[in-house]
Amino acid sequence: MFEREDRYFVVKYKDLAQLDSIRMEQIIQQLYEIGNLLPPRDYVVVESDWPEYEIVWKMIEDRVTNAVRL
Repeated sequence: MFEREDRYFVVKYKDLAQLDSIRMEQIIQQLYEIGNLLPPRDYVVVESDWPEYEIVWKMIEDRVTNAVRL
C-alpha cells in the first residue's frame, strides 16, 4: 500500500523574506552550512495549492506500486 511520507524540509525564499533581515540572514547562512555537509541533490517541488499537486502524487504512487514502468 502506498503511503505519502513527509521526507523533506522545504523553505521558500519568499517566506523567509517575511522575517526580519537579521534572522533571515542567520537562517540562510545556517542552511547553506548544513547543505555543504550533505550530498548534493536536485529537487522538484510542487506546492499543494498547484493544480498539478495531486497529479504528481498519483504519478509517484503509480511508480512506487509498479502500476507504471519507466
